[in-house]
Amino acid sequence: MTDRDKALQYVLKNLMLDDRQGLIGRCDRCNSLVLLSETSGYSAQCVNHDEDLYGFEYHFEDLETLTADEFEDLIQGVIDENLF
Repeated sequence: MTDRDKALQYVLKNLMLDDRQGLIGRCDRCNSLVLLSETSGYSAQCVNHDEDLYGFEYHFEDLETLTADEFEDLIQGVIDENLF
């Protein structure tokens, strides 16, 4: 399995997503996609600025705002940070 495959699995497992309502989590500071945090006390993680976030530091937007380029950038960020 390649690093990209591992990163893709990690992103799909940990993407902050409310698929019942068609919403995706985004960082309030940079509007990047956020992942579920693995750090106790935090609910999300922004890979773009490598920081865990409290619930009031991110928001949800319509899932249709997600672009393929953003998704690829998130996967590359996970690879760069070796999060998988």
